[in-house]
Amino acid sequence: LAAGYAKAGEEVAYLDWENGKSQIGTVLQQIIVESAVENLYQPHNTQLLGQRVQEVLDAGGNILYMKLRAKRDSVINAEELIDRHFDRTGKLPSVLFYDYLDITGADRNLKERREKVQMAYADAKNLNEKCNAFGITVSKLVAGATLKDWHTEDDAGEDKEKAYNVDAM
Repeated sequence: LAAGYAKAGEEVAYLDWENGKSQIGTVLQQIIVESAVENLYQPHNTQLLGQRVQEVLDAGGNILYMKLRAKRDSVINAEELIDRHFDRTGKLPSVLFYDYLDITGADRNLKERREKVQMAYADAKNLNEKCNAFGITVSKLVAGATLKDWHTEDDAGEDKEKAYNVDAM
């Protein structure tokens, strides 16, 4: 989805508390080139990647990758990075991807994990509104929900606050 939004000319922020730049970067490159990982670094794919990245940039698209530390960095830290990016470029992201927001370093004064998760998603919703952006996160579905034609918040297999506090999952 992030690559698709960038191809469409959107400024995308990918906020990652889980994976790492090389892992996410490799997946994005595979998507842009439409290649299996074992063929990604062949000369023709390297050249194609350069051309397609330039097409994304020419269309005004970009993916701003932000690596955040699990259980330490909060959405506020992500907001500071976005603010610095805005100061340098004058651009705010129009789409925010939250990768594993459940493991942020939310307010340490909150004792209960559920409260921390709720606060992290409330902070994410505030960041979405500040950027006038669409926020997306991924969630597992409860057993049996995959058979449904349409999913609701109650089908979220992880904390329901994820479903209630983001624009899409």
